[in-house]
Amino acid sequence: KKKGAEEEGKADSVSSARSAAGSSTKATTASAAEKKSAPKPPPPQKKKRAPSSYMLYCAEARASLPAGLKVTEQAKLLGASWKALSDVERTRFEAAAEAAKAALASEAGVEGKPGKKTKKRA
Repeated sequence: KKKGAEEEGKADSVSSARSAAGSSTKATTASAAEKKSAPKPPPPQKKKRAPSSYMLYCAEARASLPAGLKVTEQAKLLGASWKALSDVERTRFEAAAEAAKAALASEAGVEGKPGKKTKKRA
């Protein structure tokens, strides 16, 4: 019986400690709720990247694919047809990709790939 009385005493002290701690957590949750209600600023816009020659090809060739294909099936067919293209046929898309890259670089006023940092070499 002594063990039971001791355990009850411990349980009472633990519950009173929890209730005391609980009152302080309510105060912190109230301030956390106030912080959540403040509107967050919108995330910064990502820099737009120029489409690659493959992406330009896919945009054009996707129209000739049969309707009702899943996206994965489209990707397989487009990838296979891109690999089958000759170098002469690819040059048209590569030139368009370079032109898009140059236009985007001149628009941003930065040379190279947008969104990538270049390391300075010593």
